[in-house]
Amino acid sequence: MPFITHSLNTTLNGGSIECLAQIGQAAGEKGTSEDSKFRQILGLKAVHVLAFFILVYVGVEVTIGGASFIQSHLHRPHPATDIFVT
Repeated sequence: MPFITHSLNTTLNGGSIECLAQIGQAAGEKGTSEDSKFRQILGLKAVHVLAFFILVYVGVEVTIGGASFIQSHLHRPHPATDIFVT
């Protein structure tokens, strides 16, 4: 987790500008907003909609997967000999 946090901080706080300078390209203009880029990204409505969609999608997948796993184990013919669902 610290690696991901460090990568996000480096990328969003100007790490990409340093990379551009190393390859000889001019850096873009600095934004005039007082909020960080990460806060600006999280403020977008599209990010909230995608997060909600992912939450609901994963919840439905886990629920259906769990229910089918339980049903398959409740109705198998030889419970003592079967270890894995194939």
